[in-house]
Formats: sequence, structure tokens, C-alpha cells
Amino acid sequence: MDATLPLDYLTPPSSAHSSSPREEDRTLIMLSTTFFPGADIGQGGLPADIVLHSADSVFFYVHRAVLQAASSNGFNGHLNTMKLPLPSKLQPQNTAFPVAVASHPSFIQSPLITPPDESLQDNTEQDLLQVDSTPLPAIIALPEHSTIINIVLHLLYKLSCERYNPTLGTIAKLFPLLTKYGLSASDLIAPISDIPRILLSYAPIEPIEVYAIAAANGLHSLAVLASQYTLTVPLWSMTDVQANAMGPIYLKRLMFLHMGRAEALKRVLTAPPEYHVPTETCTLDSQKAVTRAWSLATAYVLHGAQGTIVDSSSLTSGHQLQGVSTTLLDTVFSPLVQNVGCPACKESLRTRISALVHDWSLVKSTI
Repeated sequence: MDATLPLDYLTPPSSAHSSSPREEDRTLIMLSTTFFPGADIGQGGLPADIVLHSADSVFFYVHRAVLQAASSNGFNGHLNTMKLPLPSKLQPQNTAFPVAVASHPSFIQSPLITPPDESLQDNTEQDLLQVDSTPLPAIIALPEHSTIINIVLHLLYKLSCERYNPTLGTIAKLFPLLTKYGLSASDLIAPISDIPRILLSYAPIEPIEVYAIAAANGLHSLAVLASQYTLTVPLWSMTDVQANAMGPIYLKRLMFLHMGRAEALKRVLTAPPEYHVPTETCTLDSQKAVTRAWSLATAYVLHGAQGTIVDSSSLTSGHQLQGVSTTLLDTVFSPLVQNVGCPACKESLRTRISALVHDWSLVKSTI
């Protein structure tokens, strides 16, 4: 995301003064690999007129017009109070001391800047002035880390940030930052953009957190998708912070989803396989044995799912009722068929298992 370059790259020297400062006076700075001087970021070749300086000293070359158009508060007031940069012909030429920093006094004290070398200055005032009138970009110092600023700028310029693979923590900080700088999350973050996709990739690991972020920021489509992953974790694992972030509406929807599926599972498991007409080889008592086996398997799912279900083949531990899968049901009930000798009972049991799996697959799994 950043690259290390000499400090004098901030303000390239003119051809009239191509002398370089001494090697020991050169200081390295870090520039964004996307937002650097001359970068093609969709502004028709217009030069950047603002430099954003992050808390970890990374420089981002951006355009005032882009920030102004998207922000409702002048980028937290920076654009309203910022002094416009003077034409470069009124600025000192010394390349070891970029004059762009003069627009932000606090940045002048930065240890990144090397004081001008007197040996590089001419004796006449005329030689200290550039001959062109291109304004030098003003610098705005921001208190945020470069990782989060980088994501914000990618959203503003409608660029993909997926290659940076931002962490869930970084994305969680993104939304308050958008509000701080007067940026609309609903305008910048489309349902099919990078941010929802990246958030959804974390849903299998942190389902409650992803759901809370989506709910708190009006990303309804993402909240719907993330809600399915919450079925694998108990609601009591939710923190107060997450519950407050969701708000009453999305919290209610999530609770109803979990409780509704738990009740639905009990309902679809209740009915045992149907009896057939007793025969000499399969009496009513024999068929009741199949019913008892079904009841035991049902208890295994309903009570074991709330505690621990362990099977050497495919079951894992700690399944929640609302998160029981159709695969789990088929794995639990299908072995019953092998222990039944009556062909009619076998067929009845297979029909009941198929109906069970089908009915459970139809139960809504999202908010």
C-alpha cells in the first residue's frame, strides 16, 4: 500500500535547478502505491492538489474536488479551513525542503523533513524562485492509520480495495470514519462492492460481528446473508456492544430466526414413520420398535445438538438446534433403515426420512 521514496519526490525539482542535495541530507518518505504523484486514478490526468498525511507517515496524493463532492462537512472541516496552496513561483526552490508543507505548520516539525542546505542556495532572491506557476499541493495531516485511509480513498475513487485484504477490525472502523468525514456509506458502498464481499468472507468465522456491522450500517442484503452463519453459534455469545450496534429491529429479527428454527426442527421431527397393515412377519409390536428407534434418533438430535454430537463419520461437536443441517439429519436417521428387516417398514422409513430432510430444507434460514 505504500512505497518508500526520497522526500524530494514530494516536490520534484525543476529543470532549472536539477542539483541534488547531499546523500546524507536525503530523507525517505512513504507514498501510497495507488495515490502517488501522477497516478492514473480516473481524474483525466489532473494533478493532485491535496496530500493526505496519515498517522504512520504515509502520503496520499488526492484531488480536492473528489473529497469536496463526496463530503457533506468539508472532510471534517479540513477543506473549509485549509489555505489554498500558493503558486509554485512564489515558493522556495530548495528540493530538500518541500514548500508544500508550509500549508500545515504542524507538519513542518516532522522529523521526516531535512532542513535546507545553505550550500544549495544561491545568493540572489531571483534564483530562489521557480519560474512556473503550478500550485503545489497542500498537506492535510490526519490522525488515522494509513490502512483505513487507504480504504476510504479507494471508495471515494471507486477503486477495488480487495487486493489489500483488509481485516474485519479495519472494516469495522471504516463506517465511523465515513461519518466523521461527512461521507455517506449508502452512497459509497454498493451491495455488490468490495466491502460487503470482504465482510461476508469473515461471516463463517465471526458471524455475529459481521451481522452487527451490517445491521448497524444499513447493509440489509449483507445482514440477510450473514444471519445464516449465526445459526451455528448460540445467541448468548453475543456481546452487549454487538446487541446495541444491531439495534432493536435487527436484534429482534435475529432472535426470531433462531427461536423459529428451533421450534420448526422439533415440529418436523415429531411424527414417526407411518404404520402398515400388520403381517405374520411384521406385527404391530415390530413396527413399534421402528417408532422407538425414530424417537431415540429424534432425542439424539434435539438434546445432543444442544450439547455435543460426536460421530466418527461426519458429525461434529456443539451443533445448535437452529443450525442443524439436512446432512446431519440424513446421517442420523438413514442408518435406522439398515436395522429394519421388513421391506414395508424400510420403505415407510425411507419415505419419512426424505420428507424430514425436504421439510427442514424449506424452513427459512435467514432473517
